[in-house]
Order: sequence, then C-alpha cells, then structure tokens
Amino acid sequence: MQHRHGKPLAAQKHWYLISLLGLILVFVSDFLTPLGFAHGTLYILFVLTASLSRRTSFIIFIAAMSILLTLLGATVSPPGFTMAYVAGNRFFSVVTIATTALGGVFALRHLERTASISEHLQKVIAESNQRDTLLKIAGEIAHFGGWAIFFPGSPVLPAGGGEPKMVWTDEVARIHGHPPGFTPSIEEGINYYLPGDRDKLQQAYELCRTQGVPYDMELQIRTCDGRHVWVRTTAQPVYDAEGNIIQVQGAFQDLTWEKQLTEVLFESQRRFQRMADALPLIIWTANKQGEIDYASQALTEYTGIASKDLLPEQRWLNSVYEEDRALCIASWLQAAKQKIDYAAEFRLINTQQQARWHLVYAKPARDNEGNVIKWYGTAIDIHDHRTLERELRKSEERLSYLAKATTDAIWDWDPVNEVLWWSDGLYTLFGYAPQQWETRGELWSEKIHPDDRQRVVPSILDAVRGKIVDWEQEYRFQRANGTYAHVMDRGFVIRDEQGNATRMVGGISDVTEHKNMEEQLQQAERLKAVGQLTGGVAHDFNNLLTIILGNSELLTEELAGQDRLLSLATVTRDAALRGADLTQRLLAFARKQALEPRVVNIKQLIDSMEALLRRTLNANIDIELVHTGGLWHAHVDPAQLEGALLNLCLNARDAMSNGGHLTIESSNTHLDDTYVSRNGDVEPGQYVMIAISDTGCGISAAYVDRVFDPFFTTKGIGKGTGLGLSMVYGFVKQSNGHIKLYSEPDQGTTIRMYLPRAHDEEPVQDDRPTVRTTGGSEHILLVEDDTLVREFVERQLKGLGYQVISAADASIALELLKTDVKVDLLFTDVMMPGEMNGRLLAEAAVALRPGLKVLYTSGYTENAIVHHGRLDPGVQLLSKPYRR
Repeated sequence: MQHRHGKPLAAQKHWYLISLLGLILVFVSDFLTPLGFAHGTLYILFVLTASLSRRTSFIIFIAAMSILLTLLGATVSPPGFTMAYVAGNRFFSVVTIATTALGGVFALRHLERTASISEHLQKVIAESNQRDTLLKIAGEIAHFGGWAIFFPGSPVLPAGGGEPKMVWTDEVARIHGHPPGFTPSIEEGINYYLPGDRDKLQQAYELCRTQGVPYDMELQIRTCDGRHVWVRTTAQPVYDAEGNIIQVQGAFQDLTWEKQLTEVLFESQRRFQRMADALPLIIWTANKQGEIDYASQALTEYTGIASKDLLPEQRWLNSVYEEDRALCIASWLQAAKQKIDYAAEFRLINTQQQARWHLVYAKPARDNEGNVIKWYGTAIDIHDHRTLERELRKSEERLSYLAKATTDAIWDWDPVNEVLWWSDGLYTLFGYAPQQWETRGELWSEKIHPDDRQRVVPSILDAVRGKIVDWEQEYRFQRANGTYAHVMDRGFVIRDEQGNATRMVGGISDVTEHKNMEEQLQQAERLKAVGQLTGGVAHDFNNLLTIILGNSELLTEELAGQDRLLSLATVTRDAALRGADLTQRLLAFARKQALEPRVVNIKQLIDSMEALLRRTLNANIDIELVHTGGLWHAHVDPAQLEGALLNLCLNARDAMSNGGHLTIESSNTHLDDTYVSRNGDVEPGQYVMIAISDTGCGISAAYVDRVFDPFFTTKGIGKGTGLGLSMVYGFVKQSNGHIKLYSEPDQGTTIRMYLPRAHDEEPVQDDRPTVRTTGGSEHILLVEDDTLVREFVERQLKGLGYQVISAADASIALELLKTDVKVDLLFTDVMMPGEMNGRLLAEAAVALRPGLKVLYTSGYTENAIVHHGRLDPGVQLLSKPYRR
C-alpha cells in the first residue's frame, strides 16, 4: 500500500482497467437488453472493484461515472414501461451506487488509520524495549532498581483481587541476594531491614499508602546470605481517576560502596582537622588560584566564619580590615606571580568587631614540574605585641590634650588604629559601666540613633580627612537603658607635620532637657495652629453638617421602600456623621471641645465597659482588668473618658491581629518634681493612672515620638484617620492630665493616662430614666443666624409637634420676648453676629422672663459658655451637628 495522495503501485493498476472496462460493458448492455434492475445495480460491482485500488479519488470517479451512465441509460428504455417505473428503477440504482461508493471510501480510510496506528505501535514497542534494555544496564551498573506494591483496583490486581501484591525488579532481587524474578510478600520485604529501622519504614509506608505521603530514606538491610547492606529506598503513591491510591512504587539503590568511601574520607579529614584545631593559631589551605578551601576552628572562633562558608564568595576577605585589604591582596598577587612564600601583616576583625593585627604566612606546594598546586598557611595574632609600644607612647600625650576639652564626657580617638578612649563622664552621663565599653570606634557609631548616623559618622570622617581642626554635631545617643539622649558633641583634630590626622579629642554634653523644652514649645505652637484652624472652620462646617444630616434623615424616612433613593440618602447621612466625627476629633486634639468634668469612680466606669469591650474586641483577645485597692476618684468627663478608653482598646485590637492579651490597670500615683522636669507639660501632684497594655506588634522607635500627631498613622490606607490617639491626647491634656506611651517592636505597647485626683467629693449618680423622645406641643423660640440651619431646625421641631417662633438674631428675639407671645424654651445658637451672642441673649431673656428654660446649640463655643475647657455650671448644650 502506498500514500493515499501518491501515484498507484504497478500491481494495482489493473484495478483501474477492470473498473473502466466494466462500466463500458454494463452501459453497452443497457442499450442492448430490456430495462431492468440488473443494469443499474451491475455498476456496483465495478465500484467495489475500484475500492481495491485503495485510491479514494478513483472510487469517487467510478461512482460518479456509474451514476452518469445509469441516467443516460434511461433515454434508451424499451417501450411499454411507464415513466414512473423507469424513474424509480434508475433512482434506486443511483442511490445504491452512491451508498456503495461512500462505504468504500469510509472502509478505505479506516484501513489507512488502522495501518498508521499499527506502524506507530510497533515503533513505540521497539523504543520501549530499547529503553528497558538501557535501564536494565544502567540499574546493574549503578546498583539501582525499582519496586511496586499493587492494591485491589489497580490494573495488575483488579477490585476484589485479594491481598496487595509486591513486585521487585531483577536488580532489587539481586541486592537482596535472590535470583532474578524473585517476588516477596510485603511483610517479607520489610523484614529484610534491621530491627531498629523496621518500625520507621513501616510508619513511612503506611503514611504513603493511606495519605499519599512520599518518602526517601537511607537504611540498612540484612540480605539472605547475611550481609549488611546500606540502601536508599524511595516511594510515592499512584492514583486512579477517582483519586484513590491503587499502587505504591519506588526506587531501590545499593549505597554500601558510597558509604564505605565516605567513611574513609571522613576519617582522614577528621584526623587532619583534629590536629589543626589543636594548634593555637589559624591553619588554612588554598588552591593554586589562592582561593581558600579550608581553615581550622581557630578562624571560626575568631571571625565567626565557618570553613564550609569560605567558597565561593571568599568571605574571609570581609574579615580583613578595610584599610588593609589592598596591602593583603597586593602581597598575595606578588607571591603568586613569583611563586614564592607569602608573608604579610594586616588586621582581622573578630566576632566582637575588634580589629587585631595578624602575621599571615603561606608556603606553596609544587608538582614535579615546579608548578604551584596548593598553598599551606598560618595566621598568628600579633596585635598585643604591636600595640604595646603605641599605647605607652600615647598615655603621656593624653593628659595634655584632655585639658582642651571642656564638656562632660571626654573622648580620645586614634583614627589610624581605630582605638577610642572615654573618660568616666561617659559612664556618668549615659550609664555605661567601664567594662561594658570597648575601645573600638564602631561602638560609638552603633550607639548613634539610626536616623542621625548617616549624617554624623560621615561628618567626623570628613573632619579627619580634611584640613579642619574643629568639629561639632548634635545627635541622639543611646543610653545604657536603651533610651536616647540629645547630645552636643565637639572635637578637634591633631595632625602631624604632613597634615595627616593622628588624633582627635573632644567631649559630649547632654542637652536632652534643653531639647525637650524646644520640642514642647514647638508642639505647643503646632497645637495652637491646629486649634486656630479648627476653631475657624468648626462653626460653619458643623452648621452645614447639621443641615445635611437632618435632611438626609428626613429623606431616609420619606423614601422608605424606594431602595435606590434610600441608599443614596443613607450614604449622605453616614458621610455627614463621619464629617462630624472628624471635626469633633480635631476639636478634641486642639483641646477646644466642651467638657463636663465631674467626680468619677474609675473602677466602676472601667468595670461597666467590660461587657462592651468583650463584644467589640476579637474573640482571640483575652481581657484582664486590674484595680489597686483604695483607688481614688478622678475629676474628668466620664463620657469622654469612655470614648478615650474604647479608642485605645480598638487600637490595641488592631495591633493584635492574631490575638493576644489586653490588660487595663488602674492605680493611684504621684508625679514628683523630678518626673515633671523630665517630661514637662504636667503639674506635680496626685493622679489616678489608667494603663492599657497589649501584646501586639508594637511601634518602631522611629515613630514613637509622632504617634500623638494629628493625621499620623502606621495603618494602611483606608484603615485609620490618624486622629484616634490625637483625640485621646487632647482630651487628657484638656482635663489637666498627662499621657505617656511605651512600646517595643514585637513586644507590645502600654499607654498610661494620668487623670487629676478628685478631693473630698463623691461621684454623682445619674438616676434620670432613659425615655424615648417623641416630641410635644410646647412653644419654642428658635434663634439662629444661619438661614438654612434655621429653616431646617424649624421644620424638624414642627415635625415633632412643637410650636416654633424663629428669630435671625438676638435683637429680634428680645423684641419677641418683650411681647406677650408664649415661650416655654429658648433654643439659641451660641455664636451669632453682632454685639450679643447666645450667652448674653439667654441672660437678657431670663431677666425678662424669670424661670425661662434655655438650651444652647453650637458647632464651636469658643469662650461664650466654655471656660478652661469646661461648660459653665448649669449650662445645657446640644452640639452641632445633631440628629432628629
């Protein structure tokens, strides 16, 4: 058979001739014999004959010619037959011919596909046999084989086929000491392993069989002839289409030779290493290129670099003091080029970051042609010997230079040898014991605050390298207790005759107190600026929010059932509430909110919030309340204190996203003059302390000083306004209290609020019943200068059933009060244009009508009814914006 689109084979050409001659013979007989079914159906024989040519195009050609000739034969039908009979006869013949041709084409194509598949299958089988042969040869060379365990449901062991079946390859059988073809049971296969390894293997196999966990283990077996052989066995599961494990298969390798070779090499290396490690100096070797490939334990103990980490990065070079590296490399290149002994003196940095001088010596090993094939070397510590004379010489000079330093902590720095000396003033100012401080210069730079280090360290290096004599910098320096002191550091450089710096002496002064006073002044100025800005916009902004909030609430009621419009009204209402909350937080931070302080039982207030906190915080946060005995009462606004406590607890919750422990403590404390002098902005005296502590992520030291700044937040975008702690800060300060934050990254945060103690008073219990306001029919005189607000409030009050009389300013309201109009309540804005504000109007109104009730409203009160942050006694205030 040849390609279907190629030329026909010579042996098949006769089918063409037979088919064509047959068509001619049938057509001629159709003319010479009477009409009958035999004429049309005879063409089928030659369509079938054309199929033997195995040419699709030829079959179709013969079928088409047969149909054409059948139709032409209808024109010579003998007389006596009806047209219907002739047409039916010919139609039946055409259909039969076409059907036969199609069958032949389909049969031919099926034969071609079958032949192609058969050819491909034979090729795959041949390749598979070749691979199997190669794998068998490779397995015998590498002592590597395979095994499998088939479970019921696998192709080897169908469902219901009995117990699992184990199969070994010939190489696995040979490793166990059996002839090819040997197949054990699962229990027999496991029993070849040593008793100490069987349980471990059994557990690994069960996990693989039941849970699909593969394993890879190196164990020992005892072969059938009693030999102990190290083997590596691996396993992995095989799944069926439904995800069931139907087979466990793996690899098996004899590792005995590798184990024996490894042990010999290891023992040889171990003897050499024990000898090298016993010597009191660094032993090292390098390849012919000079790349160190081994170093004794002394190098690890000195630099912290293990021998295994030397290549390929050559990390040992990082332990060479930076200024000595050029000398070290140049000396090595010269020795390698000339193939001579290597000898150099340079400093190595130890694990304590000390740079000590070493004598490094190496000798090359050569082959028979004299080529260097290895280097063997040592490194000996000569630092003490080298520095002894220099220290003796400088000791006399130091006394003369100390007189030039006038600050509290004196220092003397040798920039050439990187040695730094400190006077006792360092320990007095910053709390470091002399034995804690080392002579290396890097220790000083490590104690500088990270934000200042990149500025200060380069500046002193520039002073040493340049031609200046005096150097001065202000920066933050870490004390022994971890806190930072603001210091002023001054020094001058001593140079030799060539102008090179040989010494630098100076001193450090602690200017922390002065710096704190400056920061407090700056913070007060910032607070004043925020307060002025907030006060300037709060009144008008809250008037606008009152209108927006009220109208959105009216729309919410009117649009019930109209979901799309109701959603818009709800969004408008929520936005107005957020705007009001933002303004209130700014006023709190600027200490301009109206407080109503009174005597508060702190313990009762905190205990009453426990249920709210447990509902609000996550379930994975434990809450603990701790109160000291005999807790004092505090003088504070209880509502604002509750808000501050809730705010701090929510911050603690956000810091403990994975759960933790929240502790709220209260105790009595006294802030003395010493504490006040260090912190400022607080008066000495007795306070009630409330501490909120969490075990969360903590706050970085770089952000601790900014946490109370308005709009500062470490939370992601959209997760915080940055006003929460600012509001708490403003409330505490406005309450004449004090607030302090302590935090450590990954350890947690504690915020302590110090609230003024209340003396000789008892808390006032609020026994007023809580009732739902439904409105009434009383007469209200509404005084509001803002037209939009006035019209809105008038509609609201009338909607609640009240009789309302409106006035645009205080003068109109007074004229109305002088008449006989009935007024039960004066509802007046505090801030109004003109000479008379709401407070003065109320005083005049009560004078005209004694006993008249007054309710103030305002978005910002300034000093009309609020003095020193407190509402005047007897004043009732409804802050804008308010809800219906």
